[in-house]
Amino acid sequence: MNKISKILIPFGFSESSGRAVEYAVAFAKKGPPTEIILLYVADQELSSEERQELENRFSKIRDQYYSRSDEVDLTHQIETGKFVENILQSKVTHQAELIIMGTHGADEDSEELDTNASRLVHQADCPILVIPESFEGFKIENITLAIDKNKIEDPDTLGTLLVIARRFNAKINALTIYEEGDEDYLGERKNESTLRYYFDRYYARNSSIVSPDIAQSIMDYGKRRAIDLLAIIPRNHNKGDQRSQGRLTRFLTKYTEIPVLIID
Repeated sequence: MNKISKILIPFGFSESSGRAVEYAVAFAKKGPPTEIILLYVADQELSSEERQELENRFSKIRDQYYSRSDEVDLTHQIETGKFVENILQSKVTHQAELIIMGTHGADEDSEELDTNASRLVHQADCPILVIPESFEGFKIENITLAIDKNKIEDPDTLGTLLVIARRFNAKINALTIYEEGDEDYLGERKNESTLRYYFDRYYARNSSIVSPDIAQSIMDYGKRRAIDLLAIIPRNHNKGDQRSQGRLTRFLTKYTEIPVLIID
């Protein structure tokens, strides 16, 4: 991948959907002309009146953002069917390089980690940028790529992150996470040379953390470092690994307070 010129946003007229559009419009202002496609997925057939009402609401959204940016081509699509399947099919149909999705998370008292965003991330095989509803503002200067000690099998999966770093001239810091008692801690970093070579001048440094609670440690690190974007490579997406339940990814998409890029 050498550009991001088409962005797909699952859109349901919620506050979290609006947050994703705000972020995508700001993202699109920097770089090549970008088309943003808002996808509404209804779970049942719509009447002509319901469809017209949706068209009217989309028209107001287009007017809102066109008055603020002439650089963004904002279009929409209305479909009926299963939420995740329609999004992934639309991504292929429109050849979108990136999906941006807003999330309000889940109830804090609930142990259930599944949200629409986490379900999409778990099933997708493409880059997804998750924007928390509580997030405000836009800035991409300081990026952290959180990885485990396993070797990155296919460096090309980092392509989306490199495109974003180039677009905003951002620095990429790697964060290697070790579980408590791991004998490899502070040993040879298997990915250091790959990251330096692939990211070139955008690569800054590699830090290490040992923790019994990897997910919480990543979030705490993000707050301490005031990072603008957290990128992760889900273990269930690595070549050679069996597909896991992706608990870390689902945890981050539920509780994160900063944008999370899931790259694949």
